[in-house]
Amino acid sequence: MKGAKTGGRMFWMRMLDAAKKDKSAPVLEAEFSSEVMIPGVLDHGAGNLVARFVTVAPDPSGMYKHALRLAAPVSLPETSWADGTRKGYVFRKGPIGELIALFSLVLQARLYHVATSSTPVDGGIKLKAEFWPIRGFSGPKVDPLLFSDTERNFTNSLPPFLDDLLTIPGAYHQRIITAADHYGRALRYIGIEDEMVYVRLVSAIETVACDQPIPTDLFEGIRAEQVFRLDMLSEDQQEELRRTLETRKTKVRFVEFLVQYSKGFFDGEAREPVHTQVTPESLPAVATAIYNARSGYLHNGDPMYISRGVPMFPGWHMDASVGMKDGDRQFVAKQKLPYLVFAHRLVRHCLLAYIRSLVPGGTRRS
Repeated sequence: MKGAKTGGRMFWMRMLDAAKKDKSAPVLEAEFSSEVMIPGVLDHGAGNLVARFVTVAPDPSGMYKHALRLAAPVSLPETSWADGTRKGYVFRKGPIGELIALFSLVLQARLYHVATSSTPVDGGIKLKAEFWPIRGFSGPKVDPLLFSDTERNFTNSLPPFLDDLLTIPGAYHQRIITAADHYGRALRYIGIEDEMVYVRLVSAIETVACDQPIPTDLFEGIRAEQVFRLDMLSEDQQEELRRTLETRKTKVRFVEFLVQYSKGFFDGEAREPVHTQVTPESLPAVATAIYNARSGYLHNGDPMYISRGVPMFPGWHMDASVGMKDGDRQFVAKQKLPYLVFAHRLVRHCLLAYIRSLVPGGTRRS
């Protein structure tokens, strides 16, 4: 949609803006579930955005239900096909999907969108669309953090984060929501396919690292217009050239991003045993191994050398092996990837640090 009308902002923000003018706006209601109960109540935007738990005991499948209500004014700014741009904001899951992805990132929880209710029809009864997500194994033996009773709370965690998001320019919203969605999808792959957890986590970082500075890059900061005669190329050729320049050195950007935004993550983390721990000094090598494994898996079908299951001892980042043989395939120590619980912790920390860095005025929230 055209920047002048929408600013590239997330859909849920546009709805809150419109609801300020439409006090009697209808509401969009949704249900989402999780293996953990999240206490508290989120009441944001003068009651136009509300979320809370609705069950206090798990259902037979082990899930707790939560509710989300968002004002859905019918008087949103009018737009047409001509208002769109080739890089305009888009998120197919809509405002409910945006909020669930953001909630998952902040609350460090696996969330599943299970139902959405429309405005009332005949007799005031609401129609409901239900979804049946695919779930993997769960429990502390699958992930000791994701399925623990760690502090999660709608009341304390989300309001300051949403307030910060509202101040960030719309130019960054696409990458933020796409990264959050990749992160949430990575968590939902835990207990199903370890390799896809890494695929989604790498994609989450790639999304926000697209303009990560590379100090050693000789072409850093140089635009295509400064090197090529773009006026001699067709529009499609120009776009292909720009895409080629943007994607070069993506692995280096991935590593540099993790190094920059992991500040503070390793505070209090054990540094020994050396062969099980990731440190600020070894992070570049481990991040490179993660990126190489993801690329090999996607492009060539290469298997990954992942530290499977849960840490043998609390605080371990990787298993104690220094190589592995699987079938006829030999893996060496530098190919070893951390446990999933370490990987998603690290990615979440870096994503949140990046988002905080975008807040105008240098606002920092813990």
